Amino acid sequence: MSVMLIVERNLHNEMGHHPGQIRSIAAFSSADDIHVVTWKGLKQLPVSALPSNCREHLKVHYVLETSSAVKETADVEFLTVSEAQTLAQIVSESGAARDDVIVVPTASAHDLRVMITLAETDGPKIILRIIELRVLYELSEEHRDAVRKFQVDGRIHLSCETEEMQDAVRSQYNIACHCDFILPCNILPDDGVSENLRGASFRVGLLGGQRREKGSLRLRRFVRAIATQSRKMNSPPKVTLVVQTTPRKKPMRTLITLKILLWAKILPGYPNVEILWGAQSSKDFHNVLCGLDCVLLPYELDRYTTSGSGMIIDAVNAALPVIRTRGMAMAKCLSFGNGIEATSDDEFARAILDMAANPAPYNAATQQARVAMHARYAELPFRPSSEFLAQKAA
Repeated sequence: MSVMLIVERNLHNEMGHHPGQIRSIAAFSSADDIHVVTWKGLKQLPVSALPSNCREHLKVHYVLETSSAVKETADVEFLTVSEAQTLAQIVSESGAARDDVIVVPTASAHDLRVMITLAETDGPKIILRIIELRVLYELSEEHRDAVRKFQVDGRIHLSCETEEMQDAVRSQYNIACHCDFILPCNILPDDGVSENLRGASFRVGLLGGQRREKGSLRLRRFVRAIATQSRKMNSPPKVTLVVQTTPRKKPMRTLITLKILLWAKILPGYPNVEILWGAQSSKDFHNVLCGLDCVLLPYELDRYTTSGSGMIIDAVNAALPVIRTRGMAMAKCLSFGNGIEATSDDEFARAILDMAANPAPYNAATQQARVAMHARYAELPFRPSSEFLAQKAA
């Protein structure tokens, strides 16, 4: 009987990529038993993290500290050893063997230290995915040496989701990091994606939580730039910006968003703005995403030059074109002509209007990108090889 342990302490919210990735990993895995190891204060696994086939043998262990608690701890070494021992006990009780795997989909520096300690025992192979380059920067050289050693021994496999991260890790730290761990977040390969039917207005999605590094604060400037660029066109297309926002937590930001919405409603020549208030359920987010004509990602490069974006993955899986900041990672996913790069507000506005005026060239490109993305899922490092499956069947 095969066993997989998924170690993910970042399961604070119902929505977001973290729970969605648990569901994706379980969907791609052929393990008979799946154990999810998460933080000790969580009362139950978010619904969006549950596998669609609701495996009978899914077990959840609420034993880890939260990421914020890890940062505040006075004795990091003690916590590292303690969590490694806890994981070793779960491994033992689960019956996991060397042919099985432990998967850490969003590994922090602390997670790496814990897994290095765990790797000193004889147990399953450990697969860690890093999504930010600073994770390795925060490790000591001694721990980096341990990663290299356990990679040679076949005990640790280090992954990422972008070629840009893969190259940066190898050039800056001389550590092998494989771009083989790209997971769908909200749209799985088996999910049906119908061909978008153009409505009266071209729908552009700026989705996800409002954060500076995601360009959310540029919304007011985008509205003005689109209005300015539209006045230069003989027959400008109608555009609707579909924006997800989070009221209550950021009152001033909510007021600014409401002001932008009011402008768009009363001023002539401005694009329409449609507000999605708060987090969306998995089903609602899926429906919103598939109801768009393109995805807008004005992300800042100080965060996304090497790190990937779950929204790019979702957009590709939904066969949607992407308008993104020039220089963002995941260039390979958008190398099929399935998007436009931009930097300034005017460039983003022109890209939106150009795509809205002539969306047809992107249809074949988005389908090609989707097929290529699905092919990459066969490379996921926790999926057993065909040779192993043949041996198991025999």
